[in-house]
Amino acid sequence: MTGAVPAPRLTRPMIVGFAGMAALGSMAMHLLVPALPVIAKDLAARQDDVQLAITLFIVGLSIGQFVSGPLADRIGRRPVLLGGLALFTGGSIVCAAATGIKMLIFGRLFQALGGAATLTAVRATIFDRARPHETASHFATLTAVILLSPTIAPVVGGVLAAFAGWRAIFWLVALFGALGCGAALLRIGESRIAGKAASGPVEDMLGLLRNSRFLAAAGALACASTTLYLFLGVSAFLLIGWGLQPGEAGFCYALVALAALTGTRLVSLAERHGGAVRLGFALILLGAVIMLIAALLGGDGIVTLIGPMLVVALGTGVSNPAALAATMRADPPRSGTAASLAGAGQMLVSGVVTSLVVSLHIKGLAGLAACLCASGGVGLLLAIVRRESR
Repeated sequence: MTGAVPAPRLTRPMIVGFAGMAALGSMAMHLLVPALPVIAKDLAARQDDVQLAITLFIVGLSIGQFVSGPLADRIGRRPVLLGGLALFTGGSIVCAAATGIKMLIFGRLFQALGGAATLTAVRATIFDRARPHETASHFATLTAVILLSPTIAPVVGGVLAAFAGWRAIFWLVALFGALGCGAALLRIGESRIAGKAASGPVEDMLGLLRNSRFLAAAGALACASTTLYLFLGVSAFLLIGWGLQPGEAGFCYALVALAALTGTRLVSLAERHGGAVRLGFALILLGAVIMLIAALLGGDGIVTLIGPMLVVALGTGVSNPAALAATMRADPPRSGTAASLAGAGQMLVSGVVTSLVVSLHIKGLAGLAACLCASGGVGLLLAIVRRESR
């Protein structure tokens, strides 16, 4: 049933609640990382098998977005949101009760599929309810909360694993999922407008892949994400090579995450002054060029990496939510499919490019800076193309 109940306008408490639901998948991934050695020992599993609890979770997030977006456009946002939260909660309970590694991985797949469906439905619901000029700023709030997960979740996960056992991690996220499901059931109505569904999932995706505005925005979104993935993939070799301890390296990553969070708070202002996507990529390219020049002039240290990277991260915080909003505005009747297709493509491109760079042993500061310049330059070009195609 679609459009039966008029969807209320978004309020700040609603945005915060939606952001919490959208962050469930990211939180469930990062909470588990410090507990992997304990899980391997407790379940008598090999390290490679336990690592599948992370890698297959990422695969599940990608597949779940492909499936849930078209469903949200066809049957409505609310059923997909409720189904995603229920699936996430059920998968978390299976993981908490796991007696072997296969059962744990099985539960993690359900967790990931549910988290992906929740994320897609939240994005589509916000898009439906937001005024056009507010969409990017609302997505910025979602991005800010999701960006907090890699910073806070590993610390919480490590404390829980140490003092309450690794199963407590899954009971905690199951509780969050159940609370979200209850809130959605009681407080969130359907937001998809009746009669606005597109023809079908395959036709929806093909239609978007023929839409130049969507392709440009989705490409820009992937470039914004790739810049951060490249930094995470290459910087560890640099920081450890310069003699930093893990805790000191973690402080550097926290600074970069803080810069990205700051960028999300500038989205609304940037949108009112000509376009957040272009501004974000201009900052990314500026930071990358500064890093490259410093490296070519012989700079090789923490300041020459982290200083310019703060500018790059600031730019990603501005461009990422604005590019996501642009993908959904490209074809409003297919907004759910657009969000899922762009989100899955974002993960795929970021993962493939970063894996390729690492496999080519690009570990120096100049090599990283050149890659960031390429990603930022392509993103800025796509942002300009999207603007001109309006």
